[in-house]
Amino acid sequence: MKKYNRIILVILAFSFSFIGIANNQIPELGENENSLQIEIKSESSLITVQRGFETSEELYAFDVSEWLASIDIKDEFCTVSITVKVRVGVDSNFVEVSATVSDIPCADVAAVARRTIQQLKAGIK
Repeated sequence: MKKYNRIILVILAFSFSFIGIANNQIPELGENENSLQIEIKSESSLITVQRGFETSEELYAFDVSEWLASIDIKDEFCTVSITVKVRVGVDSNFVEVSATVSDIPCADVAAVARRTIQQLKAGIK
């Protein structure tokens, strides 16, 4: 019986010696983990823009007004989907917030998207 106890003790000591090795790795930083994606759908068109930022401060300071003002969709109703993704640490820790606004007049896309982006950014801060 003592022989089995020693064997079990040796096996446990050997197996526990490797536990710390796997957890001591330095996590890798990703690239452009701060991003903004806007998708505008209508009956006849689909417009998608995605932009990455080096820091969350750049993302918060980015103004989409000029780009949104240039959109001219001839359809009556549109759907706007917006995703804001911000890196909050290292490895795979993110905050991602999405919003979709459906069946709005296409003429109001710029104003609705601008307000939605501001709300999403405020929610993440």
